[in-house]
Amino acid sequence: MKQQVLIAFLALTLAACQANPLVRVAQQGLPERPPKIDRVVDLGSHNVTAAGELDQAESDGLFIAGEWAAIVGRGLNTERSRLFLDGTELPLHGGIEGGGLLFRLPPDVLYRHTYALRVETPLGVAETSLPVTNVIVMADPRSDQVLFWRSSLEEKPAFEEDATAVICPGAGPYAFAPSGGVLYATARGNKPKHEGLSWYEFKAVHLGAKNGPQEISSLAFKAKHLPVSLAVSGDGAFGFLVTSGELLVFDLSPAEGPKFVARQNLPAPAKEIEPGYRDLVLLGNGSQGAILDETGGQVLLIDFSRPTAPSVVAAFPVVPGAKSQPVGLAADRSDANMLWILTGINAHQVGLHLSNLWAEKPADAANTRASLVRMEWQENVLIPHEPLALPDGALPLGLFSEKNGDVLVSAVAYDKETFAKTELSVKGATSLLKGVRNSLFAGRIYRVSAQGKVTTVVTSINLLLAMSRLDDSPLVFSTYRFSMNYLFPSVKLVLGVDVLKRQSLLVREMDWKTILPPYRFFPEITLL
Repeated sequence: MKQQVLIAFLALTLAACQANPLVRVAQQGLPERPPKIDRVVDLGSHNVTAAGELDQAESDGLFIAGEWAAIVGRGLNTERSRLFLDGTELPLHGGIEGGGLLFRLPPDVLYRHTYALRVETPLGVAETSLPVTNVIVMADPRSDQVLFWRSSLEEKPAFEEDATAVICPGAGPYAFAPSGGVLYATARGNKPKHEGLSWYEFKAVHLGAKNGPQEISSLAFKAKHLPVSLAVSGDGAFGFLVTSGELLVFDLSPAEGPKFVARQNLPAPAKEIEPGYRDLVLLGNGSQGAILDETGGQVLLIDFSRPTAPSVVAAFPVVPGAKSQPVGLAADRSDANMLWILTGINAHQVGLHLSNLWAEKPADAANTRASLVRMEWQENVLIPHEPLALPDGALPLGLFSEKNGDVLVSAVAYDKETFAKTELSVKGATSLLKGVRNSLFAGRIYRVSAQGKVTTVVTSINLLLAMSRLDDSPLVFSTYRFSMNYLFPSVKLVLGVDVLKRQSLLVREMDWKTILPPYRFFPEITLL
């Protein structure tokens, strides 16, 4: 039934929107008749004209986060009109000639949800339903593309099997405009090096395009190091790109596309060590931010009060005196003045860690146990809180912060205690079988509360990587899954996307060696 309603809604919307032009006018006037809604027309998620006829070329009857939409009807456009989605008021952006209204969907729409859209005027109320479409975004650097899956109109599967791809060589970090309707992504350039600088591209992608996301602009720029993290200012005016040794600034306001405006070198480590900066997070109102220094075990505090001339305020150790390696940094989505740092072991500590698992007297008492550290921003200072320990034996891969304050951590887990306590008995045999299973199914996603309570969300034989979810959605994560060929014995890896307990989307087969080193080539993923 739900599928039939959605198909009917799309058919009526498409048929109707092709009939008449939509002209944007000011929101004004007194009501002359009770409000009535005829239809809602999607207009894409890029810019719309400030006045005059609106372009309907991108209209496809699907409504995504950040999409512009016209409510066509009569008696809706008054100076006292108010618009609500499920009871939450949204700002209006003008009227439509003939009595309609123009608005924009929020950047955080619910998962596979049909909203109750209501317009209130002094002469009454008009209502209709508005189903939204969700999108999974994944950057795959090995296949040189950014992939997009739209949610299905049917109950099952949850998402369409076929992805839309935007060519993006080397598919680096990406970020969304605050509106949610435009994605900015970085790519490898095709020009030779110039004065020690490599060429890259800064791309803008229109997510609400009619035939799936489409590239709308691309800017060539130069950098000393590989791009690793991208963030967009709260007003959408600037993009801040971190490479492993620099901070670059882009002006996102020009209608023709982003422009490069500034470069700031980050503090260089000792000559024999490569710089290892990654993960930029904006704090508070965006006037300051934090960059993780992976090799230095610290966080840089950055002043963005002058966006075109950012500066380093100071550096703060993640955990003073600890030898654990920072693995990742993420914003605390429950508090704009907080951030989370995931720590674990680095490549130099792996051998020591594995030997210590079995040694009665470990060779080094250094604490390499994985943990989460919450850091608080207070007046130009970052203050670390007490670490929250993850299960012993967990090798962390990535983290994702939820709005309720919990943090999801992907990891590879090894249950050493089960093997250590094995004995010759039925109980011992059971314990051994449990240990074998846990070693085979070593992929983990943990949920960690702000109080340090750890629960296991997912246990898998596969390697679980980047994660994302909406408040009411299942968990979505990228994964390296093992593919067995029994006829000609071999094991291959398949890059995939999992919608927890609902659907698996396969992307491509790959050689297992391409996932090394462990923390560098994980495909980032977002659900919106």
